[in-house]
Amino acid sequence: MRLTKEDIQGFLEDRRSEDYRGLCSYLLHPLREWLGDRDLTHEVVKRYARKRYEEDSSYNTFLAVMKSFAKWKRSKIPPIDREHMMQRFELEQIEGIGRARIVKRIEKRGLELEEIEGNLKK
Repeated sequence: MRLTKEDIQGFLEDRRSEDYRGLCSYLLHPLREWLGDRDLTHEVVKRYARKRYEEDSSYNTFLAVMKSFAKWKRSKIPPIDREHMMQRFELEQIEGIGRARIVKRIEKRGLELEEIEGNLKK
């Protein structure tokens, strides 16, 4: 399945929030340029996201937009259409891409001597 300008435009027109439309446009247009003649697959989306977004939060934001786009695009394909069955499957795969886990420290403090010794014994 190709990512076309028309797909992006239709997706953006369905977004209610102007800020979210701007974010989606900012993230999807470079992906479309990067794809060139390649198909949009979940492997390509993961590779592009990891290459372009080093920070987990940026990676997760991109994936959230892609999942939203995949869900929107899948809703436009008739459910009982054998010709587009692979497109529906690939879009479901994109929706299923897992986000990067972000661990936040609640409290920053130094380690106690006992904690250091415990870590060294492990």
